[in-house]
Amino acid sequence: MFANPDVFGLIGEAMEIWNGSGNPYDTVAVFVSSRGSKTLQLVRSYGKDASNSNTTFEYDAFNENPGNDQNFVRMMREKYPLK
Repeated sequence: MFANPDVFGLIGEAMEIWNGSGNPYDTVAVFVSSRGSKTLQLVRSYGKDASNSNTTFEYDAFNENPGNDQNFVRMMREKYPLK
């Protein structure tokens, strides 16, 4: 989805609600990025707006899917464990 940075907080909330529809897993974090960028910005964490935190993470995957970078996935599980 394309969006203006001014509404990242709202988008994070919308994505959290959308992901909760029929998904058995809790959403603990929502990230945004520019197309083609491997820098992710945290916009929502544990149900709270984090869009003004300027928290970023880098991933290294062969495609634009951070889930394919096992080091990134491991780090996210450590930083944002399921409660």
